[in-house]
This record gives sequence, C-alpha cells and structure tokens, in this order.
Amino acid sequence: MATGVNYYRLREVRRAGKRDGRNWKWKFVPLSWPPWEIKEPDPPVDQKEPSQYEANLISFAHANLERIGKGWSQEDERLTAEYCNAKGNKENLEKEKGLADEEIKDAVDRFEEARERFLAFPPRWVPLWLYWSIFIVISLAEGFFNLRSKKGSGGV
Repeated sequence: MATGVNYYRLREVRRAGKRDGRNWKWKFVPLSWPPWEIKEPDPPVDQKEPSQYEANLISFAHANLERIGKGWSQEDERLTAEYCNAKGNKENLEKEKGLADEEIKDAVDRFEEARERFLAFPPRWVPLWLYWSIFIVISLAEGFFNLRSKKGSGGV
C-alpha cells in the first residue's frame, strides 16, 4: 500500500524510544565482556528543545493536516454549490406547498358543503318493503329472461 504517507506504528515508536533513551548500546565487535558500552541518551535528559523524533512526528502531522485540509476544501467547494441549489429548491417547494395548502383547504370546504347538501335530502319516498320487493321481482325476471335467451340461441 504505497500512499506516500509515512505511518508510525506503536511498535516502531517503542523500539526507537528504548534505543535512543537508554544510556548504553550493544557492542559485539570486538567481542568483550560486558557486551555493551556507555553512551549519552538521545535526547539528553536536560534537553530543552524537542528531539528529532518529535520534530519528525510534528512535521508529518502538519503535512497530513495540510493534505486533509486541501481535500476538505475541495469537498467544501463542491458541497457549497449543491447546498445553495438545494436551499433554492427548498424555498420554491415551500412556496408551492403554501399554494397547494390553500387549494386543499378550498377542496375540503367544497366537500363539506356538498356533504351537508347531500345529507339535507329527505329519505327516499318509496317504503323499504316496496323497494326490496320490486328489486327481487326484477332480479328474478332478469334471471328468467336470461335463461330463456340462452336456450333459444343454441347455448352460446
């Protein structure tokens, strides 16, 4: 994965810190006892400025922040235009919604008026028993005539 960005891993940092911070180093050539020699820790204990490792880490962090900032600024330019378009569309839709709400209110008022007029009609003038008897007679006669016409036409 070659992205051009250096990543410090915790293991590498610990190893470098132990190697740089201790006051001895391994010595195998020439072979002697003890196999280490005394050295000054890097950075020295009383050092005031940051160590090279800290400076590198800070420079890598700043480089990554600049890279992320550039990416975000490009994304921000693209999203700002989309946001402005969406905001304009929202305002237009709110105006259309206001007009539609007025039309709906008018339609509801007309419906309520029509319902009141419909309910104001008197009940039917034919008694219920007479209505149903006429309905049954018509249904039976219709069935009878349909059966007669099927037999006479050859069953088609």
